[in-house]
Parts: sequence; C-alpha cells; structure tokens
Amino acid sequence: MAAKPKPGTVRVAVVQAEGCYFGLPAAVQKTCDLRVEAAGKGCDLVAIPEVWIPQYPGWIWQRPINDSAEIHPSMLGCRSIVYGFHVRLLEFVAETIH
Repeated sequence: MAAKPKPGTVRVAVVQAEGCYFGLPAAVQKTCDLRVEAAGKGCDLVAIPEVWIPQYPGWIWQRPINDSAEIHPSMLGCRSIVYGFHVRLLEFVAETIH
C-alpha cells in the first residue's frame, strides 16, 4: 500500500502505455482500468496523453497520403461524442474511484 500523503498533497499518475487503435470501447475500458490501478496505488489524478481517445497512431504519417479514404473512416468511427456514454463513463470512474 502507498504511503499516506500529507494534507494538501495530490498524487499524480502519468500514463505511458500502448493505446487501443480504432476501438473506442476498448480504449475507454483500458482508461478505466488504469484509473483503478492508479487509485490502488494512492494516486488522486491520472494524466493521459491528449490523443489517447481516440488513439492517434504515430505511424499515420508513414502511410501514403492518398489512402485517406481507407483510414479516416476508421478513425472517425472511434471518436467519442461529448457527453456521450463513453465520456459519462470516464467521468463516473474519475469521480468515484479513489
């Protein structure tokens, strides 16, 4: 168990993990699992990369520029709707898991 922090202290976990490409439900589940893991280690806040959901593949720029018709629909299908189910689930986990 993690040492009890001093009053006024915030313990932060920074995520450096492989994401879930083109799979919004899997990405949300992994995010929730990481939050639960961090809370179990005494962390109050979890910082995730800005393009974690949907996972923005670093290799996207290595593909031919003219194949956007193939790849972009897959990426758009993985976007989260503001205040949609997935965002509400992430909010719930962030607020309740301590």
